[in-house]
Amino acid sequence: MKNKVSRIFKQIGEFWQDKLRTILTVISVFIGAFTIALTSAVNFGVNDYIDKQVGIFGNDSTILEISKKTESSPFSSPEGPTEYSPDKISIGMAGLSFETLSDEDIEKIKAIDGIEKVEPNKSVSIEYIEGIDNKKFLISARSAISGMVLDTKSGRPIDISSAQPEINLPASYIEALGFKNDEDAIDTTIKLAVKNSATGKIKTTTAKVVGVLNKSLVQDMVGFYNQSVLDEVSELQIAGLPNAMKQSYIGAIANLESDFVSGDNLEKVKKELDRKGYSGTTIEDRIGMVRNIVNAITGALVLFGAIALLAASFGIINTLYMSVQERTREIGLLKAMGMSRGRIFRIFSLEAIMIGFWGSLLGLGAAMLVGRTINNYATETFLKGLEGFSLTIFTPLNGLVVCLTIMAIAFIAGALPSLRAAKQDPIEALRYE
Repeated sequence: MKNKVSRIFKQIGEFWQDKLRTILTVISVFIGAFTIALTSAVNFGVNDYIDKQVGIFGNDSTILEISKKTESSPFSSPEGPTEYSPDKISIGMAGLSFETLSDEDIEKIKAIDGIEKVEPNKSVSIEYIEGIDNKKFLISARSAISGMVLDTKSGRPIDISSAQPEINLPASYIEALGFKNDEDAIDTTIKLAVKNSATGKIKTTTAKVVGVLNKSLVQDMVGFYNQSVLDEVSELQIAGLPNAMKQSYIGAIANLESDFVSGDNLEKVKKELDRKGYSGTTIEDRIGMVRNIVNAITGALVLFGAIALLAASFGIINTLYMSVQERTREIGLLKAMGMSRGRIFRIFSLEAIMIGFWGSLLGLGAAMLVGRTINNYATETFLKGLEGFSLTIFTPLNGLVVCLTIMAIAFIAGALPSLRAAKQDPIEALRYE
């Protein structure tokens, strides 16, 4: 065993016979490894943060946002202008008209196989929020839906089904509303104001603060309230309106059964919705474009790293060919003394693998060092305030995959020179000058 280990170390020592050539080859591998490792870490970091933000919706595939299917233009179609129908209720926004859902639509959606529960998405707007010192502030607040996992820094997430009106406030509102700190706000009652759509008068209701939210892309400056608050605010807003308008919704939120959250079954639900005149979108559908952009950018950078590795492969081939050329007499002597072709092949293959090993190891180490520097800079500048966002994330598995892949590429690149060394004729090799 000791003899085998000593022979391996001796072979590794011979690997450094021409130091300059070997170092230059290792550097070329280093560049490719560094590029791939760093861009992979950026890809992992950004996608990890996207997953954390989407995680607020629980298992995002179980939630389906549903609305009435519309043509590309609500006013015309390829056949001409769209005919008016008095049975269709629509709402206006930015000069466009959107058809709403009715209670009848909600019942049709509930009947679709694979949909477990449907909740109408009521269009409500909070005019302002009022704290303990009677100061009023604008706020973007929405109702939480079943399956949401709100990230609270203090207190607890709202109980969606509780009869008690509850709200989670953004951290940036705590001091503005007159509270000393997050804990001081917990279990206090605040006022929510809403404008009645029929009269234009302001009505108020109350809600209990049960938690303070962490700052994030999804939760920043946004409050979440439970179903009890939604029902009360909605009632104050639509009181006095015709029944047809009271029973119109901008959309619906559906929870899918566990067997229908992905794959063909999910597509069946979407097709059935489409057949009945509705469109269904998952959270993953909405963020798919963001993921594709991130993956495309980092993929392009990984491609540059791959090109660098391709160039490094030719460097490995050249280095080993030169090594074989310089050690021709040594190879002939070893074969004359009975060393097998396989063993000679292993000697030169090991040299190629060692080039890949050192290049990938140094590249990975440099990428981790640069990645840490980038993270520290980012969290103090353009990512400041986004808790949990690490621009680069290195994992042991990812590092191991990068190293092993590059070592495998180095082995393949060194195969031709190694085969040439193994096939040397001992007599011709000993005559070589």
